[in-house]
Amino acid sequence: LKKVLIVTAPLWFKAPFKILRLFVREKLRERVYTVSTAQLSSHIPRDSLPTQLGGNHKLDHEAWLLRCYQSMTTRPESPQPQYDGKTPSPQKRLGTTEDLKISASTNNINVDSWEEANLNPPSS
Repeated sequence: LKKVLIVTAPLWFKAPFKILRLFVREKLRERVYTVSTAQLSSHIPRDSLPTQLGGNHKLDHEAWLLRCYQSMTTRPESPQPQYDGKTPSPQKRLGTTEDLKISASTNNINVDSWEEANLNPPSS
């Protein structure tokens, strides 16, 4: 990010923000600004700002949502990926504990051997 603008920050934010700025790197400190609506146009061209932020750009949110919907519904179906045999297929299931030679059994633990080996048994 080149710049972060916090527009019309409330007082409860401004005071802690000034203190926190002292603890961040200078590079980050130079990129984060708190600005008023009037100051916003000095950072962003008025033609790019919506009217409620002092700009000239008229937003039509409903038309934008309609364009988004149309772009998602008129897309051609994406083809299924072809596997070359080197890359494992995502449908391939992982092995069971038997396949992986993992034993979850505790049958072969001898409790007496803890004392013989001068070890403390694990606490439960």
